[in-house]
Amino acid sequence: MAQQKREYSFYKRNVHKTPLWMLIYSDMMTNLTLFFMLAFALTRIEKNLAEDLSQVIKNKISGQQTIVASEKAKIKEKELIDQLNGGVLRGNADFEIKEREIKLTLKEPILFEVGSAEILPSSREALSKIALVLSEITNTVVVEGHTDDLPMRKGSNWELSLARAVNIVDFFVNVEGLSRSRFMTIGYGEYKPIVPNDSNENRARNRRIEINIIRYEQ
Repeated sequence: MAQQKREYSFYKRNVHKTPLWMLIYSDMMTNLTLFFMLAFALTRIEKNLAEDLSQVIKNKISGQQTIVASEKAKIKEKELIDQLNGGVLRGNADFEIKEREIKLTLKEPILFEVGSAEILPSSREALSKIALVLSEITNTVVVEGHTDDLPMRKGSNWELSLARAVNIVDFFVNVEGLSRSRFMTIGYGEYKPIVPNDSNENRARNRRIEINIIRYEQ
C-alpha cells in the first residue's frame, strides 16, 4: 500500500512539472505521424482503391455518407439494366440509377387491373424475367406499392399498395424460388405520387410498383 502511494506521489509531482505546451506538442506529433503513415499507405495500393479510400476519408471528415463502387460492380449494373430493358418489359418499365439503388418502375397495366392486388397471368413472363436477373445477384431488394388518390370501395389505397408489393415478393419467392430474406415490402398508398393526381393520365402514372435493387449497403 505504501509502495502504491509513493508511486502515485511520484507520478503526480512529475505530471504537474510537465509543461502544457509539451503535452500539446506530443499530441500534434502523434497525429502527424498517423497522417503521414496513412498517406504513405495510399501510395502503395492500386489507384482505384486509393481513390475510393481517399473519398471515404474526405466524406468522414465532412460527415457525409459514402457508397464505394468498384469497376466490376459498375459493369455488372450496366449488364443488369440491359437485361431488364428488353423483351416484355420494353415500354412498360422505367429505370433510374441512383447513388444507393437501381430503381425499376413497373406501370400498373402490366401487373394488375385497377383496384386489384391479384397479379395478372400475362405479367408472369415479365416478373420471371426480373426474377432471373435477381437470381444472379445477392443484393437486397425493396418492393414498393403506390396508388392514385381515388377512394377505394373496400379497404384503403394503403392496403392495396401493400398487398400488391407483398404479392410481387410472394411470386419471386414461391414461384421463382428466391430467398425471402432478401426482400422488403412497403406500401405507400397515394402518399408518394410522382406527378399530381389531377388527371386520369397522371393517376395512371402514379399507380405503379417500384423494385429497388440496393446497390451497396451503407
